[in-house]
Amino acid sequence: MSVTAPPAPQRVDRWSMLRGGVSGIALVVVAFVLATELYERVLDDPFVSGARASAYWVDYRDGFVRRGLPGEFLRLFTESPTAAHATWLAGGMLAAGAIALLVLVTLLARTVSEAEPRLLVVALVVASPFTFDQLMRIIGRFDGVGFAAMATISVLCAGSTAHRSARAVGIGALVLLATATEELLFAFVAPIAVIALRRLGWTGQRLRVVTAAVLAPGTAVAALSMVGRPSRDALTRLIAEANAAGLDVNLAKENTISTLGQTATQGFRFFLGMSPLTVLTGVVVFGGCYLLTTTMLRTTVAGTADGRLGALAAGFALVAVLLSTVGNDYRRWWALAFVAFVAALAMLGRSHSPRPAPTPSPVYVLLACAALVFSLKLHPEPIFPKWDKTADTGFSVERLHQLDPTW
Repeated sequence: MSVTAPPAPQRVDRWSMLRGGVSGIALVVVAFVLATELYERVLDDPFVSGARASAYWVDYRDGFVRRGLPGEFLRLFTESPTAAHATWLAGGMLAAGAIALLVLVTLLARTVSEAEPRLLVVALVVASPFTFDQLMRIIGRFDGVGFAAMATISVLCAGSTAHRSARAVGIGALVLLATATEELLFAFVAPIAVIALRRLGWTGQRLRVVTAAVLAPGTAVAALSMVGRPSRDALTRLIAEANAAGLDVNLAKENTISTLGQTATQGFRFFLGMSPLTVLTGVVVFGGCYLLTTTMLRTTVAGTADGRLGALAAGFALVAVLLSTVGNDYRRWWALAFVAFVAALAMLGRSHSPRPAPTPSPVYVLLACAALVFSLKLHPEPIFPKWDKTADTGFSVERLHQLDPTW
């Protein structure tokens, strides 16, 4: 009579346990931090600062104006927006951005077959200073619309390629919507759209034709936004309207209305006058966190063999660096680059067949833990370097007029 040998006990990998334990702790810590931040923001009065809420008074009454779509949308419901309307719109964009990030986390987690690596992927995205924490720090800004556009595009290319023409139209509309909301979003949303079109099955000459058609409206809006400059009288009137509605804005203070009068040349000249140490610190700190976390993500999801993902990460990082030369909201640019990479990875990661996760090496595990700890450490860091007075632009309407008397 044969005797069945008892199953050999499975070896417990201590490195996997360490990586999983740190991932779990990071998720608990960031959940507590985010809950605290949300509670404090809800108690804040006002919920969205006047300087940021003033953007909702920009519309198309004086013709096309960059970033005028949200204000035009708001005026569909009221002739005279109030601070309460601004609060509701800011809350809606915050919710849209948060839902978009949850969708991207879910899509990305589904590309990983095993539980412990999946936990690491979720922790790297959720604990990042570029995702949920970033949304809490820019309440009222339009970046959440960009997050939502990228997440929706990722969803549109999921599954089969049925009705791909209709999906392409939807992708084009999302690119246009994001660009009309904030022209800088085009640099991040457009590459996601191209990846989605490839995932839907277009190749060769047909892909080029479809891509050109899908991106044409957004490209036109981005170009008009870059070359157009609102008149000083128009911005003065908008600031007066926002001030009359109860916002703390005026011609002598920088706000989201006054920044519409800033040109790229003025922004670049300001950049040249900043402290080199400030610039270097912004690139090293935020860029270093971006490099470390994106490397961990692509290694965990697809391995290091796929050069496309490395090229995408580098491309989005280059856009963030270039934007840093015309705007000092460094953390915003790196956040958009990171979310764009996550959206791209969520789509391209599906092309890799599920594979058993290799036994993690000590170096890889330590790097993953370092990425999580570094991400949590950057949560208190401001959007721009407040410690350096040269980083405070103060580009009010009055100052812009002093810099360019002909405007």
